[in-house]
Amino acid sequence: MKIISRLAYTISAALGVSLSSGVLAADLSNAQKGEQLYKKHCAACHEQGVDKAPKVEDLKRLSQSQIMMTISIGRMQPQAAAMSKDERSWVSEYLSGGGEVDNTWLEANRCDKYPVVTETGSKVISADWGFGEFNNRLQTESEITPENVHKLKLKWAFGFQKVNDMRNQPVYTEDALYVGSKSAHVMALDPETGCIKWQQQTAAGVRSSLVLGEIAGERVLFFADELANVYAVRAKDGSRIWKENLGVFPTSLITGTPSFYKGKVKGQKEEVSQLIVPISSFEVAAAGMPGYPCCRSHGMVIALDANTGKTQWQWHATEQAKPLGKTKSGVPMFGPSGAVVWTTPTIDAERGLIFIGTGENTSKPATDTSDSVVALEMATGKMRWKFQALANDIWNAACLNGGEACPEDMGPDFDFGAPMILHKMSDGRPVLLAGQKSSEVFALNPDTGKLYWRNRLSMGTTNGGIHWGMTVYKNSVYVPLADPERDIPGYTPKPGLYRLNIDNGKVEWAKPVSRGCDFDMEYAPKIGLEQVRSGKKRKLEDRYACSWYYGLSAAPSAVPGLVFAAGLDGKLSAYRMKDGEILWQSKTAVPFKTVNGLSAHGGAIDVDGAVLGKDKLFINSGYSMFGQLPGNVLLAFELEK
Repeated sequence: MKIISRLAYTISAALGVSLSSGVLAADLSNAQKGEQLYKKHCAACHEQGVDKAPKVEDLKRLSQSQIMMTISIGRMQPQAAAMSKDERSWVSEYLSGGGEVDNTWLEANRCDKYPVVTETGSKVISADWGFGEFNNRLQTESEITPENVHKLKLKWAFGFQKVNDMRNQPVYTEDALYVGSKSAHVMALDPETGCIKWQQQTAAGVRSSLVLGEIAGERVLFFADELANVYAVRAKDGSRIWKENLGVFPTSLITGTPSFYKGKVKGQKEEVSQLIVPISSFEVAAAGMPGYPCCRSHGMVIALDANTGKTQWQWHATEQAKPLGKTKSGVPMFGPSGAVVWTTPTIDAERGLIFIGTGENTSKPATDTSDSVVALEMATGKMRWKFQALANDIWNAACLNGGEACPEDMGPDFDFGAPMILHKMSDGRPVLLAGQKSSEVFALNPDTGKLYWRNRLSMGTTNGGIHWGMTVYKNSVYVPLADPERDIPGYTPKPGLYRLNIDNGKVEWAKPVSRGCDFDMEYAPKIGLEQVRSGKKRKLEDRYACSWYYGLSAAPSAVPGLVFAAGLDGKLSAYRMKDGEILWQSKTAVPFKTVNGLSAHGGAIDVDGAVLGKDKLFINSGYSMFGQLPGNVLLAFELEK
């Protein structure tokens, strides 16, 4: 079961990949049969240091149903396509230790002294990925300042059962903290105590972050799960209003958070209520499997009527893939493909535009929409303009193992994952800021896509550079770099936080981050076949004590005077804006006593960053992809009175 790229689900049996399970002895227990199947088909990746495959000890923290869904209809379906249902069940039982999750803790931790969620009226503090308009991730109403940030103390911790990854940024109002989980739950917690006001189960684990919107005057939460289902549920109790599946391709995903807008839009007479959903794909990873017919999916943006969930328009990043012959071994090839949309859309109602970023192509021919910033019309989805940051970037996971699906002239995999930020220069000119995995920051004219400036801060890699976001305040943009250490000729990693002048892109200060512990390089995560064969296992407790990864990948968050940036080693730091000095830090990759009684441990902080408001800060900790540190905890900090 080889995981060779980002988290993803919804791969169908139609992909046509076959395995041979062989014959198992009849007198073995189910778990023993599962162990044999695991060793034959899975252990080579999960136990030999493959860069993007979770460790076996991380898999054993998951529930049997989670693993079963992953190998039956989820991201590992191609690797398990020829296994019978019984065989998949045996593998799931072996890895999970058998048995299902006991969810009695959900009822046991219900709030009994606090009011239920109000339908309207309570103040909204953080409603979406960008904390408001234009994805700037700036919270101006926080009471946290450079002078008192040292008083931030842990208030409570909340654990999730049988979960390794925490990637769902909460929504925060005065009377509720709305959270989603890979345990297939969405719930409302009391911000003061962490008790559960309500909880509802979803069809699959919640994948996107949550968005607070409105339908007919009622507060509504929008989000997506791991099967590309999009939901609208009532904020007062979690009851469902609608659910729509947007799995256009067998490998379709929803990675970026949907964006909600209600109001007037330039060029439209009537008020609109739209949910803009970015569509990515897991095919970039599936292409790494021997015999996989690469590649047929591409990126999309789908506009839904927020009231009903019905599709209003679709934008396709490439045309439909066509047959392009066969590989040397006779496997069919298809193209164009890729240019998927990882980013959360940025809505500009004043211009009537939506700004998104795209990824690389996954098969030939290259298109002029890959690795691009794209402006779409809100009314129609028609492309107004595009700016291609890098042409001819064709890459897929076969390039990690010498597979036939990798093009001879492969690109560097420099997609856009960070949302675009709409802001202004010091002279009042509007500017669209974009960050790429190449470690390059771009400043564009939002009306035309014309380039004002660009600045490359490091070389970037397939999992380096700018990942999930940037933040701005006044005339500066704050840029985190993830750059891992890699044995690549001429490559010098420069992980850290950078402050750039928005007028000209010049670096105003740079604050590097370091591992801060002694790491035996023999245990470094491996990429490529030769390095995989030399990979060595490392105990989980040793990984927590000294993480291989330590760069800044998660989206940063800001309040006036401070930037909060989190590391892949679990460290959450508050940087002073004027000079980059760290004024406060919390090490989250440790065990926690939780308010809901579950065992919990923090880990890598990736994807979503801190949610800030008033005197509180909320952060998820734990992310096991790419060999990073697993975790299952939501942390609440508060200024000490």
